[in-house]
Amino acid sequence: MQTRPYTYLFKVSYFGARYKGWAIQKGQPTVQGKLERVFRFVLGNDDFTILGVSRKDSKG
Repeated sequence: MQTRPYTYLFKVSYFGARYKGWAIQKGQPTVQGKLERVFRFVLGNDDFTILGVSRKDSKG
């Protein structure tokens, strides 16, 4: 039986106008909030941690 947790690395790209940034903010749609919601659904539990690093590329 495995006692050490798995670690996964994902690279995510998204259209920023739909979200209010990466980090969870109460009452606002965020990338981290969306990912946590999806992982809870797929895994069927809350036993995970999301660590995020981001870069904002402004084209203006």
